[in-house]
Amino acid sequence: MRTITVLTVLLLIASCGKKTATETAAVAPPRSAFTAEMPDSPEAKKFAKQLTGSPLRGVSPTGSSNFNLHLTFAADGSFTSTGQAELGGETLECEEVGTWRIDSMDGIKANMDWTLAKTNCPNRENGSTQRVLLEFTADDFKISFR
Repeated sequence: MRTITVLTVLLLIASCGKKTATETAAVAPPRSAFTAEMPDSPEAKKFAKQLTGSPLRGVSPTGSSNFNLHLTFAADGSFTSTGQAELGGETLECEEVGTWRIDSMDGIKANMDWTLAKTNCPNRENGSTQRVLLEFTADDFKISFR
């Protein structure tokens, strides 16, 4: 019995030694900078980096020049927007928060879902999802609302 106890103690001591970098890396895999939902492809990652790099300004989700949003996308899959809507000669300020995800890539274009968690913008509803096809051009972007 004493031999088993001594062997157990020796095995425990041996296993408590310093871990190598390889062992540590195996235990804690490196985290990606992006936690947003997207395809696991270089194109999607490149697109997400560009998407989160600067806000999209002057987005008109209703097709009206009287309603424009400025959207800022975060790597965690969230977005915020501020906007202005002109109604009856008055300008209304509004804000939205929500989530984004890349459903699929079509070359350099991304099929995306934007889901509103909270909005006070006119003609927009909490919980609604807007499907878009977004493409970055040389100096701007192009959005097709679906």
